[in-house]
Amino acid sequence: LLINVSAFNSPHQSSSISAGSLFAKQQKKQSAAAGRNLVIKQQLSDMIADMAAVGAGAVAGAISRYQLGNIATRIIAEDKRLSGLTGWHTAAIN
Repeated sequence: LLINVSAFNSPHQSSSISAGSLFAKQQKKQSAAAGRNLVIKQQLSDMIADMAAVGAGAVAGAISRYQLGNIATRIIAEDKRLSGLTGWHTAAIN
């Protein structure tokens, strides 16, 4: 004798099971979204740090080229043998 047990299940029982699985799926999606947001925030933070480092390097490079240019200009002005380098020292520094 075979009896179909599923015919005796309450409709409320099956809906609570599917609601539980839907809740689990929703929790999983929210967890994944939170993980993606954390990754995006970290990437943004890294990008801002990189921009600050590049900016600081650009400022340091500009100041050092300016100082080297002033030193080279002064040396060229003091030594008449180097007068042919006037204006070209900037190209050499860059």
